[in-house]
Amino acid sequence: AVAATYGSSTRTPAQILQGGSAAKGAPPGRVARVARVGTKTAKANLAVSPGRMRDLSSLVRLEIGRVQVTYQPSTMEFSGRLASFPIGDILQWAHNDQRAGTLVVRRSGSEKRIFLRNGDVVACFSDDPAEFFGQHLLVNGLLDEKDLIRALKHCQKTGQKLGDALQTMGILPAEKVQEALRHHVENQVCDIFLWRSGIFYFAVESLASELELLQPLSGVALAMEGSRWSDEAQRVRRVFVHDNVVLQRGRK
Repeated sequence: AVAATYGSSTRTPAQILQGGSAAKGAPPGRVARVARVGTKTAKANLAVSPGRMRDLSSLVRLEIGRVQVTYQPSTMEFSGRLASFPIGDILQWAHNDQRAGTLVVRRSGSEKRIFLRNGDVVACFSDDPAEFFGQHLLVNGLLDEKDLIRALKHCQKTGQKLGDALQTMGILPAEKVQEALRHHVENQVCDIFLWRSGIFYFAVESLASELELLQPLSGVALAMEGSRWSDEAQRVRRVFVHDNVVLQRGRK
C-alpha cells in the first residue's frame, strides 16, 4: 500500500468555512508527498489517457484537506481538456455508465472535485474561498456574518462541520441546511460550464458517507442546468461585451 497526503492535516479556518470537509487538492504544480512502502511508489495525482491502464494492485489513501478518500490505481482513469470534452458530456457519460468516483477539474489557480455515486453527484468541493459553504450562506441571505462567526467558533471548539453546528446552535433547521448544501453543490458544478478553459481527470476515490448529500443530484439534470447557465452567460456577454463595463443606477 502507498500512503499519500496533500499538504498539512491541520484544520484551517478556510476548511471550517466549507463545513470542515473541504476536499482541497494540491495547487497546480505541487506534487503530493508519497510514502514508499517496499519497492513501489505512486503519485497521488496520477492521471492517464483514455484506454490506458495502471496495473497496480495496492490502494492509495489520500488526505485532501480534512477528508480522507480511498484511491484505487488499478482502475482505469482518463484525463483531458474541457475544450475537447465539455463538462456536460462528462456528467452524462458518468450518469449513463453509473460511474462512481471523483471528477477533478482544474484551471489556473482553482480546483474542484466532484464526487459521484451510481452516476449521480453526491458532493463537490472547491479550493476557492469564495465558494466555501459559509460564503454561500451569506450571499444567499440564510444567515448574517455575526451568526456565521459564532458558528465557526463553535466548529473550532467542537470539531463539528459547519452544517451540523448551525443545526446544533439552532441557527438553521436541518431541512434548510440540506437544501442549502444541495444548492451549494449545484452552483459549484454549474459554474464549471462558464469556464473558458481547464483540464480534468477521473479517478476512483471513495468519500465518507457522512460527507455526501442525503439526496444525490442527477448528473443529467446538472448538465441541463449548467447548459442553461452557459446560454444565459452568452446572452449577458452580448450586452456587456467586455469586463470593464460599470453599472450604475439610472434616473427615474
